[in-house]
Amino acid sequence: MLNEIGERIKKARLKKNYTQEELGELLFISPKTISSWEIGRTVPDFDVVHSISKILDCSFISLLQGNLNTSNVEVEAKFKVDKKEYDRILGIIKKGSVFLSNNTQIDSYYSSSSFEDKQWIRIRTSDTTNILSYKRWYQNKYCDEYEVYIDNKDNLEKILFILGVHFLVTVKKNRIKYLYADKWIISFDNVDHLGLFIEIESLNPNSSNPCEEFNKIIEIAEQFDLKLNQLSSKRYPEYFI
Repeated sequence: MLNEIGERIKKARLKKNYTQEELGELLFISPKTISSWEIGRTVPDFDVVHSISKILDCSFISLLQGNLNTSNVEVEAKFKVDKKEYDRILGIIKKGSVFLSNNTQIDSYYSSSSFEDKQWIRIRTSDTTNILSYKRWYQNKYCDEYEVYIDNKDNLEKILFILGVHFLVTVKKNRIKYLYADKWIISFDNVDHLGLFIEIESLNPNSSNPCEEFNKIIEIAEQFDLKLNQLSSKRYPEYFI
């Protein structure tokens, strides 16, 4: 994963038409350092990668993994918590994890008459980035997930309307995200009209056995004294529809 970051930084840099010198000026580092990353001689720190993702308008995770979701499977568990529990676990994670981001996410969910339960299209707006996702959940443990970046949200919504895809609900939240043990993304969500949640997601899920991957997430949750009765049986849009 790490030894390919330089190549992905180079592709993102060229896409924005930045020279190594221009990117270096924005990062307050020398172009020689950027060249060293791009040829794979050295690797930038996680916090520097996060800064690069902001400057180049791309996802931090996409720089780490190479795309939005390499396996097209998402495995995660979401726990409903109170303020005391939220603050306690956030304090633990801050000490031994890599900070990724703190931002507002606005998720617009859509459905179709041909869709089954727990099957949606989602447009996520976060900072200056729009991502289109298709998700279909199984056993509330894992889902098929296909994602693409979009550069014209208004036109996409028109296309969805023409195709008979109808709007369901918008969910707005503040999300603080950390990389834990290089394997897990732990998110701390403050969701409008719902409250506080902690989400644990596998960074590189085992698509051949997602239920086993989910069990590993439960083990991680137990390390933080999260209980199974706190495990949410609903995805966010299901609280509103």
